[in-house]
Amino acid sequence: MSTCWSKDDPKQGSAFHELVVLPTVAPHLAEPYHVPGTPDFQAAQAELARQSGPDLPAPSEPAPVVLPALESSQPNEGPPTPDPSSEDHWENHEFFVLVILEWTERVKAGRSVRPKKVMESKNTPDVVKILTLTRAQFVTAALSAHGLQNAYIPGPTSGPGMQISWTGIPGGKSGAPVVQDDADWNMTKIQLREQARRTRGKLNNVCVTFDLNAMEGFKNRKRPLSSAGFRDMDQVELLYGIHVPSVDNFSPNQVALGRAIEDIKAAWKCEKHGRLGAAAAANLCCANTNSPMDDTGSEDTWLPPSRFTPEPIFLDLLFSRITCSTHPGTQALESEFDEAGTTGV
Repeated sequence: MSTCWSKDDPKQGSAFHELVVLPTVAPHLAEPYHVPGTPDFQAAQAELARQSGPDLPAPSEPAPVVLPALESSQPNEGPPTPDPSSEDHWENHEFFVLVILEWTERVKAGRSVRPKKVMESKNTPDVVKILTLTRAQFVTAALSAHGLQNAYIPGPTSGPGMQISWTGIPGGKSGAPVVQDDADWNMTKIQLREQARRTRGKLNNVCVTFDLNAMEGFKNRKRPLSSAGFRDMDQVELLYGIHVPSVDNFSPNQVALGRAIEDIKAAWKCEKHGRLGAAAAANLCCANTNSPMDDTGSEDTWLPPSRFTPEPIFLDLLFSRITCSTHPGTQALESEFDEAGTTGV
């Protein structure tokens, strides 16, 4: 930016210098400003040259300012942008996974018990590169959303079944197919990769649904349950079983039968061992090693797995001991069972 700080200098300063700086800082040096190249500028320059005398060179019109040409921008030295058309680019595409768990609970509604469907949804702790995982790896990663990654073991070739859906899947979320084996999983990955490529990476949300009622066989157990240690345990069904038994879960016939069995077991005892057992009535003590009900070779007490699932010997004893004044013998019990009553028991 050219400046002029003397009246003896015929050169005109820049527009900012002549119009702003001089009137503000040195008003006595301010001169009228003429745009270079105009007739007024040429006349002012000629007048200044005439007043300057022969000893001073005539001022010349300042050469126009030529800006240097901008150099072409250099290519970015960072990592190259992946090609969206390449397969490797979509293989590493990251997805947010929403995991939904569904199971059934028995809820008492009035006097009856009805099944109720329960659902819980959570997101995975981190994004998942679905297209790089095997079926078993994806099942484990999805179950980690609910902290169940160690509670279930995926099958080597199939199971557990899961329903996978995303925006744009044929059939929608309700009609999404269930992925059961490796062949289903490979087809699902092909469809998901194609949808991600078609949307140019805008597809990044996937929903997975598991049915816990159908996953009992895939639970992670250290060892299979054995009945060897259950013989001397009371109420085994309260410790092991899918559902804890409740009287509301059984019909009136089953309840009446269970009460009758308890009465018989309380009345009949083994004369030799004094142990409870309905088999003593038929001289088949369960503590007798010669008893057909004992195959262990040692003296031990055998109990049925549940009071509501009696052995045939209990049923025979039940029908032979219970009578009714109206319906004698076995017919009395059957008739009262048909009427859902418990008078004869």
